[in-house]
Amino acid sequence: MLERIIWDAITDIAVYEGVSLYQFCQLVDQHRLTTSLTAALRVVVVIYLRHLTQQQTIQYQKHHLGAPQEAPAPVKQLPTVLQAFQDAEARG
Repeated sequence: MLERIIWDAITDIAVYEGVSLYQFCQLVDQHRLTTSLTAALRVVVVIYLRHLTQQQTIQYQKHHLGAPQEAPAPVKQLPTVLQAFQDAEARG
């Protein structure tokens, strides 16, 4: 069973990515190898949030290194995150 905070995070990610909750869970399910679906959902949420943090760090560094400021367009992260999850699961 997933904790409420994980469901809230999954809902936020799904809305941002423009997919339904069902589609999000189905995508994660399709990318998992041996992990249970609940564990896979937790791991994908963590990878997603880490990926966003890394992207924000890059934007912050560009800004403070004198690069011109421009509003970044929303970037869909789910394909990259799902691939990172699959790679991590394959490594064990």
